[in-house]
Amino acid sequence: MPHHCIYLIILLLYGSAYQALLFYNHDLFDILY
Repeated sequence: MPHHCIYLIILLLYGSAYQALLFYNHDLFDILY
């Protein structure tokens, strides 16, 4: 299996996790402030 496919999947996973973290932090800031 080509390595670039694995890197692409990892990149997509990190991207979605980062967006979820941003949304979660935004909700948290709305509650705190």
